[in-house]
This record gives sequence, C-alpha cells and structure tokens, in this order.
Amino acid sequence: MDKEQTQRYALMSIHPKYASKILDGSKTIEFRKRPISEEVENVIVYMTSPVKKVVGEFSVEKQVVMSPSELWDKYGVFGGISHKEFLAYYGCAKQAVGILIKGVTSFEVHRPLTSYGEGIKPPQSFQYLKSI
Repeated sequence: MDKEQTQRYALMSIHPKYASKILDGSKTIEFRKRPISEEVENVIVYMTSPVKKVVGEFSVEKQVVMSPSELWDKYGVFGGISHKEFLAYYGCAKQAVGILIKGVTSFEVHRPLTSYGEGIKPPQSFQYLKSI
C-alpha cells in the first residue's frame, strides 16, 4: 500500500481553553491517555462545547509515551496546563502520551463536523478519518 492509501487523520475533541492555546502556539504538546496511530500525520481540532466546531488542525511531529511524571518533567512547560490539572487528568495511570505539535493552522471560518462527512459525531477523545 502506498502512503496515500494508508494515511489517516485524527479528529480530536479538545476543550476550548486548550484548543485556543494550540491555535495561538502557546501549547505545543497535547496530552492524551492513549496514542494515536503512527499513520496519523495531521490532527483536526474539534473545539468542544460551547463552540462545537472544527477550528483548525496541526501536524504531528512525534508521539512520546512514558510515565506521567516523566512526561510532566520533560514537557509540562509546553502543555498549557497546570500541574494540578495534569495530575487530575492522569489520575493513577501508569502511562501517558504526549503528541508533539508542529505546523498549526487556525481556520478563519469554523467548520461544522458535517463538513467532514455525514454522520460524524464529536469523538469522546479522538476518531480516525480516512480523508478530508
């Protein structure tokens, strides 16, 4: 299979406070509990309530998987989140994922999910899109 056939996009739900920081460049890592597929090169940013729109996208530089404490020590300053919020998010998790962000595009006009296909619902965390 060639790259065009295997590339997938991730549609990711992100709270407005964090999505805004990604779009303005002050947040350069997205913390997650599980990794996205290695085939994903671009993440479509769906800003959750009250906006409920696709507001931009970013390219994935790489993903790192380590313990929450290691992830915080190495990347916390780039996460746009307080240490208290970080700890609350991961709880007792043994593994944490960081998606390093590059090449952010902010959409001038926010898009409804339906612009990516019929029946697409806001993902709990993320979902894959075959094409955009």
